[in-house]
Amino acid sequence: QQRSSEPPADAVPAAAPAPAAPAPAPAPAPPPLATPAFPERMNKRPRRVRQPSGASFAPAPDASSNRRHGVVRSGGRLAPVHTLPLTPAADEPGLRSASTVQPLAGLEYGPTPFSCPVDTLLTVLRHALTREERRQLRRCASQPGGAGRGGEAGEGCGTGGEGQTARSGCPTARRAGEGGAGESVEASRAVQTSKGAWKAVIEALRLWRGDPSRAAAAKVLWYECMRSQQAQQGGRQPPNGKAALGDCRCRCRCPCAECSSGRCAFCPSCGCKVRRLMGHCFGLAEQFFEHLLPADLPSSPFHLTTRPAWACTACGYTVASPRRVLHLPLLLSSDDVGELLAAGVTPEVGALAAAHLAGSPYDYGPCPRCGCGRLRARASSPAFSPLLLVELGRPGASAGAEAGNRVPWTLRVEPRMELQLQGGSQAYAVAAVVYNDGAHWWADLLSRRHFTKRSRSTGSYRYDGLESGGQLRYAGRGPSPTLTSEPRHVSLVWYRAVPDE
Repeated sequence: QQRSSEPPADAVPAAAPAPAAPAPAPAPAPPPLATPAFPERMNKRPRRVRQPSGASFAPAPDASSNRRHGVVRSGGRLAPVHTLPLTPAADEPGLRSASTVQPLAGLEYGPTPFSCPVDTLLTVLRHALTREERRQLRRCASQPGGAGRGGEAGEGCGTGGEGQTARSGCPTARRAGEGGAGESVEASRAVQTSKGAWKAVIEALRLWRGDPSRAAAAKVLWYECMRSQQAQQGGRQPPNGKAALGDCRCRCRCPCAECSSGRCAFCPSCGCKVRRLMGHCFGLAEQFFEHLLPADLPSSPFHLTTRPAWACTACGYTVASPRRVLHLPLLLSSDDVGELLAAGVTPEVGALAAAHLAGSPYDYGPCPRCGCGRLRARASSPAFSPLLLVELGRPGASAGAEAGNRVPWTLRVEPRMELQLQGGSQAYAVAAVVYNDGAHWWADLLSRRHFTKRSRSTGSYRYDGLESGGQLRYAGRGPSPTLTSEPRHVSLVWYRAVPDE
């Protein structure tokens, strides 16, 4: 009897494996066009499309948080600054010998009004910078060539777009590689300006460090240098019978209290009418980028350059700039910050700066090839700098007393910032945070002066020329500065490159 190969009728068939779920179909690419959608814009530098700002710039409802002097953040609340010690506790790990630990001296406010920008700059240069960084800054003016320079004002900061300018008057990002005899003259003039400025500021620091009672004389020395350079750059001659613009010293010999403190302009009988300290005529950023590091300087430790490029989100179209862009400083305008936060970027200064360069959501218009996608900018081919200054703009480029209080967001400052660009990456660590509310400058900074070199420890200090006679107050250990003021007042964040391990 032959056995049938057919299965019995009542047999249960074996379960077949379930078919795999089909992979989602990729988004259809736009059909290739015989001719570009916008042929006149092919292979040309695109222009950024500015989005209307929907942020409200009303003052913060909590009036107590708008205080700036004599307060420190403690447990999320404001507390008197005098609760901070002048030096670390004796049992701090890595501390120097107790006999050598003395309060760090900063410049006290005065003797005339509005000296806080110079006070803050000289204090940060003395305590936040390492000795090698100060040497690099002094040498930068005498080194020819470098990281590329000069270009087109108003370009923003690479991916920042067209028409972006700095509220403080600092140079905006510039395109490198434009040659010519006129440029050589400008570079030579910038070198001479930088040399003279660094010579004056180092002499002022030496004078102050050698004799603390001559702190006011150190300020006058630095002011005289800036005013003299300002007069030379403007080509203005003093009127007949008037003191030269670079002359800050009163020679009227009037014994009144106003003239003795350098306020001759307020004395009814004084004939010289010299304002010894010009105050806010020189903001902190202007001192850097108009005197110490002019825009036409060939190279410096602050010269961060990139090459901007743009890519379509729908097709493979890309266009790159033939020139490099100099970020001196790296400016984030209030519109930039608003767009980055609206795109979901973490509200932290380093994250915003990294997204501004490497992953910006800024819109540069429709793709000229396919007409469907949008162009997005990416910085590439970076030449990283040892030092980096990030400036946060204020709404409407306002410099009034309410400028710092009209910022609708609160930004954190993390210890490190990672810049991962196409062609290289670099980590930066925070060295100092400078605050400004439109009427006053003060800072939180890191310093190693109270700790041994072997421990590699740093301390965070609060400086305000109106507090503690200008002495710095210890706010905690590093590696990140302890923010002792409202974050809405953050104006400048100073970074230094972290060496590769």
